[in-house]
Amino acid sequence: MPDPSDLGSNEKIRALQEAMDALRKRYASVKRDAAVLERRRKKIRRKERGEQQRAAQSSGDSNNDKAAEKGSSSSTGSSGNNASEKENEVDA
Repeated sequence: MPDPSDLGSNEKIRALQEAMDALRKRYASVKRDAAVLERRRKKIRRKERGEQQRAAQSSGDSNNDKAAEKGSSSSTGSSGNNASEKENEVDA
């Protein structure tokens, strides 16, 4: 941009408008790039969250399976805390 003191008022206005147009274009470009990056980040977060939920469900399912096996193999059908229940009875 030329030295503003050497320009007339119309030339100053035109130079400022050109500079503003260039800034608007640059801002729009940066904004588009930021939106693309944000969409990618969201997609990655969604994918990670889904993987964590699947892992939690699969570990929850295996824990449920183990609990079901414990309950079916137990002769009393209690929760499996017989030792701690007996300790409580002795303390009382």
